[in-house]
Amino acid sequence: MRIEFKQSLASLLLAGLMSGCGGGAASAPQSASASATPVSNAAQNVYFSGFIDQTIAAVVMPDGRFYVPLRSGVAVGQGSVSASAFTGSYSDFSGSSPQSGTLNATFIAGSSFNGTLSESGSATPLQGFVLPSSDFSFITPASLANSAYHYRASIAGNACGFDVTVSLSQRSINAQPLSGYPSSCSFSGTLTPDANYNFYNVAVTCPASGCPFPAQNLSGIVVFYDLLYADGVKWPEFMMVLSSSSQTFLLTGAQNPNNLEPVP
Repeated sequence: MRIEFKQSLASLLLAGLMSGCGGGAASAPQSASASATPVSNAAQNVYFSGFIDQTIAAVVMPDGRFYVPLRSGVAVGQGSVSASAFTGSYSDFSGSSPQSGTLNATFIAGSSFNGTLSESGSATPLQGFVLPSSDFSFITPASLANSAYHYRASIAGNACGFDVTVSLSQRSINAQPLSGYPSSCSFSGTLTPDANYNFYNVAVTCPASGCPFPAQNLSGIVVFYDLLYADGVKWPEFMMVLSSSSQTFLLTGAQNPNNLEPVP
C-alpha cells in the first residue's frame, strides 16, 4: 500500500467535493482522545511542512501518541523516545480497513522531526519543523480567547463538504453541509482546551443519517493554527482527528472565503 501525504489544505478543501459522501473510514477503533497530563517526551510538538504553504506534517502528543495526516486519512499510533530517536507503530486509516505500519524518526527537540513511515513493503519520508513561537507554541496552554471563525472543511478521503462554525469562547463547534453539495451531514460538539498544551479535546454527536459516521458519538483532538501564504497573509486553519468505537476520521478546514463574518 502506498502512503500518500495530505495536500495543502487550500487545494484539498476547494476541490473534489462534488461527488457523493462515502468511504474514508476504517473498520477498527483507534482512540484519538488525548491526556492533559504532562509526561516526559522530548519529541512532543506540532510539526509543519512547507515554508510558505505550511500544513501539519505530524502531531506528537506528550504521552507518545502521534497523528500523521495522509491524503486519504490519518495514521494514528503510539511511540516512544530514546535519546534523539522516536519510534512507534501505527494504524493507517485511509481505506475500508486499517493497515499497520511503523514510524522511525529522529528529532531535535523544539525544532525538527524527520523519519519514515513504513507499511506493506513501502516507505515514505516524513519531514516537519516547529514554527516560531510567535506563530504557534505547543507548550503554551490552549486558550479560549482566540478568535472564532467559519471554516470550509472536508474529511480526508471523503467528498463531504462542511461549513464549520467554531466559537472557542462558547466551547462549541457546529458543522453544516456546504450549500450546493450532495451531503446532508451535520454535527455539533464541544471543545475543551488542554490545560498544558496548545490543543483542544473535542467531542461531537452525529445524527442518525446523512453522515459517514451516523448515530455516533466521536471524540478526539483539534489543533488550530495559521497558514502562511506567499503574500505574507496568515489564514486560519485546523486539523481534527475524530474516533468512535469503530472508526477514525481526519477533518481539515480553512477559513471559509465565502463567510468571513465574525462568529457571535
